[in-house]
Amino acid sequence: MKIFPFLLLLIPMVYPAHNQTDSDLPVEVVRFSWSRTRTPDTHSNRPATDQNRTGSANPARREFDYLRETANRSSVEERSRAMKELEEKTARESRPPQSVELYQYRIELKNRGSNTIKWAFVDYQTSAASDPDNPSHRQFACSVTIKSNQSKLMEAFSNLPPNRIVSAVDPDKPRIERVIINRIEYADGAVWQRPNWQAPENIPTGPKRGQCRPI
Repeated sequence: MKIFPFLLLLIPMVYPAHNQTDSDLPVEVVRFSWSRTRTPDTHSNRPATDQNRTGSANPARREFDYLRETANRSSVEERSRAMKELEEKTARESRPPQSVELYQYRIELKNRGSNTIKWAFVDYQTSAASDPDNPSHRQFACSVTIKSNQSKLMEAFSNLPPNRIVSAVDPDKPRIERVIINRIEYADGAVWQRPNWQAPENIPTGPKRGQCRPI
């Protein structure tokens, strides 16, 4: 009866790993990090203009359009109104695009297999050191080409911070971070998927920054 407590002491304690360590994984997570960044809001509904398309205003074109639009106008009032509209339009086009604050996630993967990777579904998890079993999840679908035995750094952007609570992203506060590989799709159609993970029905097709889209 006294042997049983002694045997319990021989059972090793298991702690949550910071990364998947299964040697059967098709990829290796080389490194990962996140940071805050500000970037031009290129995905706004701002209408396309000569400046947006070419990177610089086209005064000659605007003057030509103005003369063409006002060629048949006889009154001074109509021409003054047209000139005012032209000035307002020029002012709108010359405004710099607004910037937005985003969170940038960087994940470098190494292809351990012989097939070329075309898609990687990853889960960037962050949890407080005091609550490691309750992580926040930032999942991404990444369109990327990684040949056998090659490594590639992927970038993903999200409006959401790594933690659900913004104050928890203070770098001075201890936290646990890890990257989980959920699914790998290959160029030849083969698929590797983590057990118990369910892939989304459709891969997001909206605007993306970097190689990845949030899912």
